[in-house]
Amino acid sequence: MPTKFEKELEFVQLLTNPHYLHFLAKNDYFKNADFRDYLKYLEYWNDKPYVHFLIYPQCLVILKAINTNEEFVQKLNDPKNIEFLENQLTEYWMWKNFNNSRETQQEEK
Repeated sequence: MPTKFEKELEFVQLLTNPHYLHFLAKNDYFKNADFRDYLKYLEYWNDKPYVHFLIYPQCLVILKAINTNEEFVQKLNDPKNIEFLENQLTEYWMWKNFNNSRETQQEEK
């Protein structure tokens, strides 16, 4: 059975999934005060040592946007914005993987 830590780690990183964000927006999760309080609580992932456990640290940028920018939250209802966010995240991951592979190749030389 996953621990509270593991559940929260998984959940906060799910915020990098644009389709999940769209699901949350379309189903009015962001209008629920308890859910919004939970998202604010998750800000602790920005702190050491928690931040070091994140595989997808971009989730923290998205978490901050959700917690501080109501316009961002509203835009999560629009499939065009979800597609844009998905493209931006994909570009970032491709760039990061490309740079990581270049660094690995240089280290092997």
